[in-house]
Amino acid sequence: MALSVGTFFPQLVGLSLDPPDPRPATLGGQSFTHCCLVALNESLVVRHGNPSYANISFVDPSVSIDDLEYAAQNNAFPCGAEFMGDKGGAPVVSVTYNWCIDRCPGWELSHFTVLQQWVGPLVQFIVPCLAFCTNVPRTRKLRIPDIVFGAHPRTVVGLATYWVRLLGALMLTLLDTVVWLSICFAFAGPMLLSAVYEYALDRKVLEFLSPPKGESPKIPMRLRAQLLLAVVCGNIRMAMRERSDSESVDDDSGGCTPVDSGLGDLESVEKPVTHRLVYNSIWKRIMTMVDEYEVSRMNDDGSVRQVVSLPVKLKSLLNSQASFGSTIGASILFFVGGFIYTVVDSESSLGDNDTAHALAFGMWWMVIPYLAIITCAMLAANGPSTLDGIVYDGANTALPDKYEISFLKSHIQKAKKYRPLATILRRLEGYNPVELAFEGASAPSSFGNGA
Repeated sequence: MALSVGTFFPQLVGLSLDPPDPRPATLGGQSFTHCCLVALNESLVVRHGNPSYANISFVDPSVSIDDLEYAAQNNAFPCGAEFMGDKGGAPVVSVTYNWCIDRCPGWELSHFTVLQQWVGPLVQFIVPCLAFCTNVPRTRKLRIPDIVFGAHPRTVVGLATYWVRLLGALMLTLLDTVVWLSICFAFAGPMLLSAVYEYALDRKVLEFLSPPKGESPKIPMRLRAQLLLAVVCGNIRMAMRERSDSESVDDDSGGCTPVDSGLGDLESVEKPVTHRLVYNSIWKRIMTMVDEYEVSRMNDDGSVRQVVSLPVKLKSLLNSQASFGSTIGASILFFVGGFIYTVVDSESSLGDNDTAHALAFGMWWMVIPYLAIITCAMLAANGPSTLDGIVYDGANTALPDKYEISFLKSHIQKAKKYRPLATILRRLEGYNPVELAFEGASAPSSFGNGA
């Protein structure tokens, strides 16, 4: 009877090269315990009736065949071993990267029955990060259709469709959060670097206005207000152009670019769109407010007492932001608590692979709390609503501000030149899947670019 490796190591009997999970390895069907068995099986051969290492072996060279057989007989087999109190551990099997890519591609899906593999990372790290990413300012978000809030569960039809509408709104909200979370992960580096740069600029401005040593510089009130507003409102984008009247009417009416009678190219020449400077822009209102306050001080006629002073408005703009502790500080304590619990729990399960993965998973997801911390610690306001309320003077508002045309809108305008596409787009113009995160004459800029 021919001897095989399985004769000396029962764990390798009937070993197949294919993973036990029928799913493709690229969809989570890989099993790295099976990969360990395959690597160990390729490392062993039978020579003259005795097991020995092959020419290319993945087992630690310091481990002899006798030590490997002893480990297999005493619950210390390299593949799937559990910590039994021996700090020496099981023999180590190390494969090369090329071998792993060639023989064991893909990834292994967490097992639903083993709660420690997925419940801990989900509750301790993923769910808190979904809440943390909402503190990072943005300019766009997915819009929930008004039809979701149109029905009430007081009628039979409303009760029948209420839960469907509610489920649709929850799915849109979840999709919006996941998309924004992915964007934060993708651009975490530029965001953090821009925030640090903004901190440096804010510090230079504040040290210039109030030096740690020496007297404050003697500069005009207008320049001092501009510098302070740059610190407090540095993350707010203010448009310098506004739409022309014809373009505003075209956007409101849902009309499209004139098309020819056939299906060919556009015959009429598209007129160039001209824009003028915003006459009643946010920044101009701010400067007007500064000038009025400075004139009132110079006149000393008592009129300054009848209006809210400029320092009070600046301080109100700064104090309107939520405190760091209430916004993100308390949440960070719960997030750190997940790490503390995992570290303490690891003392009772030394050598557990799931605990090591949970800690590594949490360190990877710490990128999102870093962004949330650096966002909420800024002096600059992340939302334009407070600024709009302070500078609003009760007069007629200007035409809608014109920002740079987006990539998607530019292609939509080109598609409107053809009648079939123009008809389809005209029907879809009633619903815009993306809306502004804040309503008003100004909007938050991309995170960190306000500096």
